[in-house]
Amino acid sequence: MNVAWACILTIVLVRSLALRHPCPSYCIADVRPLFDDTCQCAYANINCVALNATDPTEFLHPEDVGTHMFYLQISRCDLRTGLSQMSLTPFVNLNKLMLVYSNMESWEGPMPPSVGSVMIRYSRLRSIPHALQLNLPSNFIILFLESSPISVIPDTVVAAWANLER
Repeated sequence: MNVAWACILTIVLVRSLALRHPCPSYCIADVRPLFDDTCQCAYANINCVALNATDPTEFLHPEDVGTHMFYLQISRCDLRTGLSQMSLTPFVNLNKLMLVYSNMESWEGPMPPSVGSVMIRYSRLRSIPHALQLNLPSNFIILFLESSPISVIPDTVVAAWANLER
């Protein structure tokens, strides 16, 4: 009986490790559930200049990267209105979102309920976007806004950020 279980587990492990659909080049780290041979990208780094693309959402299809995304970094993409809710909805485990050189001017949101950390660097935000003011996830504790021409942060926004640790 033990030999049979050992054989079954060996077959499952070999299938899980060797016979998988490959992840795209922008998937930096992936998870490998035993009974799922699809790409399950845990960390994606989408750089629109490097990928010769204008819209990063074309790289966020669950059939290409799965639904186990934990960390999403988008760099050098023209996201003037931020990311749409629909593009992030499939990623129920998304915890960290980093947007760098995005030309972002607004972001309606909302963010997925699992997001705990957002970093926005080198944007064109002149005010705090709605996605960072309203319906914030309960575990949202880290926010970095760097090199954005934001001049005033209203008291209502500061109150909405009561749970932020940094």
